[in-house]
Amino acid sequence: MMSSPIDPSSNEAESLECTMDAAKFDQGVQDAIEDYKAKDLDAFESPTRMVRNDYGILLHTLLRLFHKNCLMDYATCSDYVVKRLPLYQSLYDAYSNRKFAHLMSHSEMPSANQAGSHIDHELSPIESQKSSMDAVRFDQQVLNAIKEYKAAHAGTFVFSDRLVLDDHPILLHINILLETFHKKCRMDHPACISYSLKHLPLFGCLDRVYLDQTFADLMTDSEMPSSNEVCSHCPHTVFKGSYHSDTATLLIETLNEERKGYFKKKITKDQSLFNWSIAVIQSSGMGKSRMVDEAANTVFTLPINLCEDSSNGEIKYPPPDAAVRQFFAKYKDKSDEEQRVAYAIFLRALFTRARERVEQDFAKLTGSKLVRAWADYFREGQSQLGVGQNRRSFYEGVIQAAESIAKENTQTLHYLVQSLRECCKQLTDLVQPKPDQRNACFVYFDDAHSLTEDVARTNNRAKFTAYENLGIVLSSLVKYPVFFIFLSTSSRIQTRSPSPYQCSTWELPGSRSVAPYIELPFDIYEYKVAEDSDLWTLRNMCKTEMMVNFGRPLWYNQYMIDPNADIFKFAMDKLCAGRNEDSLLAALGVRVGITFDSDNSCAVE
Repeated sequence: MMSSPIDPSSNEAESLECTMDAAKFDQGVQDAIEDYKAKDLDAFESPTRMVRNDYGILLHTLLRLFHKNCLMDYATCSDYVVKRLPLYQSLYDAYSNRKFAHLMSHSEMPSANQAGSHIDHELSPIESQKSSMDAVRFDQQVLNAIKEYKAAHAGTFVFSDRLVLDDHPILLHINILLETFHKKCRMDHPACISYSLKHLPLFGCLDRVYLDQTFADLMTDSEMPSSNEVCSHCPHTVFKGSYHSDTATLLIETLNEERKGYFKKKITKDQSLFNWSIAVIQSSGMGKSRMVDEAANTVFTLPINLCEDSSNGEIKYPPPDAAVRQFFAKYKDKSDEEQRVAYAIFLRALFTRARERVEQDFAKLTGSKLVRAWADYFREGQSQLGVGQNRRSFYEGVIQAAESIAKENTQTLHYLVQSLRECCKQLTDLVQPKPDQRNACFVYFDDAHSLTEDVARTNNRAKFTAYENLGIVLSSLVKYPVFFIFLSTSSRIQTRSPSPYQCSTWELPGSRSVAPYIELPFDIYEYKVAEDSDLWTLRNMCKTEMMVNFGRPLWYNQYMIDPNADIFKFAMDKLCAGRNEDSLLAALGVRVGITFDSDNSCAVE
């Protein structure tokens, strides 16, 4: 098991004093740097930053001070650093902060064997870290964490001398999560459940250390997750990381401007809007889901994911809202009238339950504080295993109410629409008491292309798809500040309004549709490379960890999830499913900018 980097300000760094005097080591490195500068005026010219040649010199200095008989020369050290970019950055930070001792625990530092030190027995990275950490202090921190967990979660750690089944993954999570061991833990509680079930011998070890209260011993057990497993990013942790784009803000501003511009103009009947909905169309991995999730921090949002469950065990993230997906699947084979009635009832139940939840749990919050609290409420507990309890129970309640109303419903669609409008108004008035021509609420449907699927139309019962029938119902809400967003990889999801003769039983407010939104960015992680010109070498740019910073955001995120997986095969499968020649040309055309003149027969061929 590999040791993880140690923060110089953490307790881990302090524990290095068990094996060496960190302050003395730091001073020794600084003295060695000054000696080197006296001999080579071009070295370490800046007191706060290094140029490329300095990195090999600093590594060489560190190894000579730490290992008695270091055999790695300057040239070897320079080559070693260039091949290990995480170490490159850590050396830079250490030089800027004048804190060098913690580098000796860095996972990318050369081992004693590599450095050539005469050591009879080289400890494994995990054993080395354990020897330098205060086991007594670590044990006490775990005990304190257990006590805090018990206070917050009734029914856990009930017995002082043994664990019950549910306690094992909790204890595993606590041990891994503690800042004294892994500073970059990415395994949450659900991940620990999954891991422990695949490593049954670990249960016995957890029982033993819990009984003896010797939790530090657990960290050397062969069944414990490796550093790569612990520090790899699960899909949901990547999704919840810092947002490196202004795309969400741009979406919000675009939809607000669309609404403001519409009401500023004198609109004729032909120019009237069909409904307030927009299709966000882009390829997989371009950041559609993350964009609307980020927008939910600014605009009150009701998120719905219609993604199908994976049939091959592949983890899909964000996870689907199964209850809502099943509801739409149930009605897609019904007649147009039955679908519209069902969708009107669903939306009415959705708005009603959202209003009731806000009034019950968020009554004291308004404005941006309400929006953020609502978004966090929906995200709470969400992982790669599924949505959290709050979101699951919310939509199960919506569907239960909708199904109950649908069973006893004798009202016409027009009457239901009047009730729907009232429920919509009540919610928007609650979240935006002072109307200002901005959108008060977003409702988004992720993986919405399932709504466009052609269905079996027995006896011509349905002329429209579920998406079109839902759009017709949404046309009744054009007077209210709610914008409906449909995310898809398929261009079939473009908002279309039925012609009057096709929809003679429904008075449409207009025929104009909002143009699809397709502006999602490439290369959002390029700043990780652009900030340091010393990395701009052909050799570095050919490395996987550099290449994933460019192109679709998915490449970088997938690499963070599993750095050991074949990211190139993953990208090829995404870009060119089935290795179709047309898809190869399309993928190339996006990056190279190949243009086609549709009026030119040769270009078309």
